[in-house]
Amino acid sequence: WMQQLEASFKMNEDKLGISEKESEDMRGMFVHTPPALLYTTMGVSAVHLLFDVLAFQSDLSFWRGMETMEGLSSRALLLNQAMELVVLL
Repeated sequence: WMQQLEASFKMNEDKLGISEKESEDMRGMFVHTPPALLYTTMGVSAVHLLFDVLAFQSDLSFWRGMETMEGLSSRALLLNQAMELVVLL
């Protein structure tokens, strides 16, 4: 897999204009990190992505089902939008 990794980094250098130093840093990150930690990171990231998608679906179904804004504070809605903007930035 090391040869495949080398070919991938070489392709990134050529196509994306990544410098050799940056490529060497990324290579070191993959080679010097224990595989269990890499797999754990990938698993946690996948679960996080799943929860994000489920939360987004829940938000969509909530807002589609809203007929009136009764029970929702406009201040809370604006504050929530401001916090989402800060997270986005």
